[in-house]
Amino acid sequence: MNTRPAMAALAALIVLSTTGQALALDAYKDRRGFLLRVGVGGTSSQACGKECVDRHLGLGLRLRAGVGLNQNTTADFGLHITDSTGDGLSGLPGNAQRTVSGLFIGANYYTIGGAYARLTIGLSQFEETQPSVVGLRPPPVKETGLAYGGELGFEMFANADWAVAISVDMEVHEYDDGLSAKLLTFGITGTHY
Repeated sequence: MNTRPAMAALAALIVLSTTGQALALDAYKDRRGFLLRVGVGGTSSQACGKECVDRHLGLGLRLRAGVGLNQNTTADFGLHITDSTGDGLSGLPGNAQRTVSGLFIGANYYTIGGAYARLTIGLSQFEETQPSVVGLRPPPVKETGLAYGGELGFEMFANADWAVAISVDMEVHEYDDGLSAKLLTFGITGTHY
């Protein structure tokens, strides 16, 4: 009995079914079209006025909406909010509450295997309030300025619609009178394409 035709048909069936799955997986990596991103991470922030104060540790939240221009490039508009507690700019003891937020436009460029680089620029809001100490309560610090930043990360597709990324980003926020804030965030981002 000649089993070659049966074996050839079985081999062709296995190859075709495997190829079909591989083609379906390639379709998952389509970044074109509308996208929504939500990210959260741990943030280290430092504010500098007349002098720099110790770094604050806090939580950063990123919300972005945009479009995939092609397979390697996305552009978006987003809101970044970072909230932290630590030493204040006034120099008085006590935990100051610091919120640094911004409206950004940004672009991601994806390279081999899901690695990407991101650049952002936008408007920033700095707010710091400190509790009263021995009857002294420094006035809250509120400033509006410009911000810019960069991010490096790695994105993996979880299914046909969602991708997950781990990243590190650095933002520099510049305000009047020499006030600045620097934020370093290690985070995770979910993107719906």
